[in-house]
Amino acid sequence: MFLITGKRLLLVTLLAACNHAAAKDLKEFLSPRFAYSVRYPGEWHLSGPSDPFQITNYAASESPRAVVIPDDGAIIRIGVPAELRPLPRNPTTLDEWVSFGTAHFNVTRKRAMNVGVGTGKIAVIEATIVDDLDAPRYQETLDWFFQKDGGFFMASLMYWRGNPAAPKLREVLTQVVSSLRVLHR
Repeated sequence: MFLITGKRLLLVTLLAACNHAAAKDLKEFLSPRFAYSVRYPGEWHLSGPSDPFQITNYAASESPRAVVIPDDGAIIRIGVPAELRPLPRNPTTLDEWVSFGTAHFNVTRKRAMNVGVGTGKIAVIEATIVDDLDAPRYQETLDWFFQKDGGFFMASLMYWRGNPAAPKLREVLTQVVSSLRVLHR
């Protein structure tokens, strides 16, 4: 995710492959550098000892070679406007953030929705992006643009179109987005 709060920059990257098991327990990652925390399924593996945040549902020793996303895998990233360069300026509205974040992509669908449960629901604008409609097989990306504690974030879920686990992957994306906490220094 990307977050700008004053002069603070928050960059969190979450890499995940398809998760077939239900989340049993949650672990928490704390970033003193970027002042945020995020919770993730306990059966996933933290990749590396520090920022940026990244997890996979497979051990590092099982990491695919020369393929970014395995057939049944996915990538989840969380970003802030500062990661998208060059921007004409920092966004001041959610619509402007969506416009900046999708300016150079083939957006096939856009909709407003709420994610999360109860009073913790977050209003997001979802943009569906495809990398190459003419290719026989292509990746689809769901970008969720939202605001939290005064900062703008984008949570992205990328997977191969037709992945039967897409609904479960959306659940993980919802869980991660719902767990994001901005830590005030």
